[in-house]
Amino acid sequence: MSSRTKSSFIVMTFIMACINLRPSIASVGPILKSINHSLGMSSSISSLLTSIPVFCMGAFSPFAVKARQIFGNARAIWLSLFLIGFSTLLRLVTMSSDFLLLTALLVGVGIGLSGPLLSGFVKQHFPKHTSVMIGLYSVMMAMGAAISSGFTPLIQAAAHGSWRMALASWTILALIVLPVWWFVIVRHESKPLREEQHMNKSSRGLPLKSKRAWIFTLFFGVASTVFYTLMAWIAPILVDMGYSKNYAASILTLFNLVQIPASLFMPMLIKNLLNRLFWLLLGSFMEITGLLILAFTSISPVIAAILMGLGVGGLFSLALFLPIDEVDDPDEANSWAAMTQSGGYIIASFGPFIIGSILDVTKSTHSALYALIIVGIILVAIQITIVFTKKEEKKRSLLINAK
Repeated sequence: MSSRTKSSFIVMTFIMACINLRPSIASVGPILKSINHSLGMSSSISSLLTSIPVFCMGAFSPFAVKARQIFGNARAIWLSLFLIGFSTLLRLVTMSSDFLLLTALLVGVGIGLSGPLLSGFVKQHFPKHTSVMIGLYSVMMAMGAAISSGFTPLIQAAAHGSWRMALASWTILALIVLPVWWFVIVRHESKPLREEQHMNKSSRGLPLKSKRAWIFTLFFGVASTVFYTLMAWIAPILVDMGYSKNYAASILTLFNLVQIPASLFMPMLIKNLLNRLFWLLLGSFMEITGLLILAFTSISPVIAAILMGLGVGGLFSLALFLPIDEVDDPDEANSWAAMTQSGGYIIASFGPFIIGSILDVTKSTHSALYALIIVGIILVAIQITIVFTKKEEKKRSLLINAK
């Protein structure tokens, strides 16, 4: 097999893995009203179906480094994908809100482990094409979210109204990727397991003393807050505003679909064209503008969904790309990704719950939108800090060299 053919197989398998990382979360929003009615859940409690996995994605990201040491990167990714698929399948037998929340917990653990591991996988196999592969990573996650959010209501209707079947159906994605990942990646892992364990024992831990790493963590957290909050609540909010459930689901699907071009091209644009602050602020501007349209105008939600999707998709891919772009080797990339995604997801996990609580208390969709607009403004301040600290470090480096 030629090296080009082998690389093509690796890319295709990587794509299949990335598609698995969002359907278990994105499939909830379009049928959340059905779940609430069936299990008697309030908005704040049902928001935990998004908040819990996002929190676990943060809490368990640091364990990705340990999982890589024990199993090797490829096997650890396979195990995390298995956990995502198994947890999704368990939703078929859900009889209580507690059990459904348990499946959300397990899904979060699987995604939390796989996220940093896949970032390290990119750095290991595609060191010269990191920006392209991270863009592809983001695109496939957006694609998984778009497909699941669009088809879940249709699957529910085809299953005679069974939201359990609609949620559990997405385990099919794991059933497809698991054997392929094993035969294409695991069986041809570049280093023997013991050698990789030895290598990782001497590798760096989390970059806790790096100011830049903490700023990237905050950026990832606030950007993800907007992303996951909109994923959880944009459809229910539109239903509360008087739109039909099918229309709200189609808007959520559009929101996820338009993330694809932004996710693909934003890392390449920020690496090659103009300065970073321009592209960062452009993403936030589109997010805030879309939220303002929903909150203060009667303009079609289609326009708002397009703007918010472009902004969210671009910023989320940049939140994945920028920390990896700071470092040079796969182990360090794994550590930076683990830290930024860990803290970032923990921050983001509070977003859906806070919005759900606001909806419970105020009974006003506008209050929820106002809160998200404030989050968008905070994100702008963080982006300015990212560029400012970069300039500071360059100045300090120049002074040291001059001496």
